[in-house]
Amino acid sequence: MNAPFTWLDHALSNNQQITFILNQKSWTVLSFLNEGSFGKIYAVGEEGSSFVGAMKVELNGSHRKFPLLNNEIDHMILLKQLLASNPISQSLARYIPSVYCRGYLPDGSVYGIFELLNNDIQYFKNLQPHSQFSFWTSFWLLREMIRTSKAVHLFNFVHRDIKLNNYCLNGNPKLCRSIVLVDFGLICQDSTANPNYTDNLKGKTVGSLCYSSAQSQCDPAKPSYLDDIWSIFYVSLDNFIGTLPWKSESNKSTVHFLKTNLNLDLVAKHHYQVPKILYDLFAILKNPLAISKAEIHDTMLHLIASCFYFEFTHLFSYFRVSNSADCSCLNLCLWTGKTSVINMCEYLV
Repeated sequence: MNAPFTWLDHALSNNQQITFILNQKSWTVLSFLNEGSFGKIYAVGEEGSSFVGAMKVELNGSHRKFPLLNNEIDHMILLKQLLASNPISQSLARYIPSVYCRGYLPDGSVYGIFELLNNDIQYFKNLQPHSQFSFWTSFWLLREMIRTSKAVHLFNFVHRDIKLNNYCLNGNPKLCRSIVLVDFGLICQDSTANPNYTDNLKGKTVGSLCYSSAQSQCDPAKPSYLDDIWSIFYVSLDNFIGTLPWKSESNKSTVHFLKTNLNLDLVAKHHYQVPKILYDLFAILKNPLAISKAEIHDTMLHLIASCFYFEFTHLFSYFRVSNSADCSCLNLCLWTGKTSVINMCEYLV
């Protein structure tokens, strides 16, 4: 469902310049960027400077009882502050977008101006042959998604809408090898950390049916950090093999059944190459009490690094590796160790 046409759209379609004062600064709307079910995103420039940001607008009347954009901005600011103030977590702050200002437009719509990011990861995936990433790009994305979830879960929050559309490449040239998690409208407290957690959606099922955890689609749903990790697992399985057993299903009960009865060996028997790392992560998710919340992200990141070395060692039997850039349009690099970068171009011998 697309958001309704707004007065901003009318003005832009007629080539009218729109300039208004927000938080004592003058901003000009430059172009339309994207839209969702309840709002739209525009590129805006700050008058008197070269700064360009992304203004997200939640239309007046959307979620009147609970504006998702206010919830999003509140938690993004809080998370950014918490991550930046803790020496242990400072490096994770880059995975959360910066908020520059917020408020209400003249028509009552909620707005927020954020740092301008690159395109979302789903956009890049759609540009690939058969809309599928390379094996190595999928590995890189898995690692980055686990890191972004750690940034959210560290302070006992759950994102609840993990999918490739909600990851963007960092717009900062110095951080272009990392992704940023966006769309925090559904974020809430983690029920596993706080029995008296606050959920403004009051247990309603949330997120994408295809990628959300089976538990999160139950009614009422108790938000858990494991929901996000399950979503990362499903997104990664889709990245690696190009599909999911329930991808074409729209029936909620059928999808729930297929998720709760997922068998990776059966998936592999259908001529899909399921990498070892997904078996390892699946085993952890099927037995979550074996690893504490405080350790699960680092455990998974260690497994990803170990499996990468395993796969890379066996790569020479099938592929040649050059020092040229990765042939995917993302032009991504896989980090090995702390300093060296391997740029890989894959092609069959």
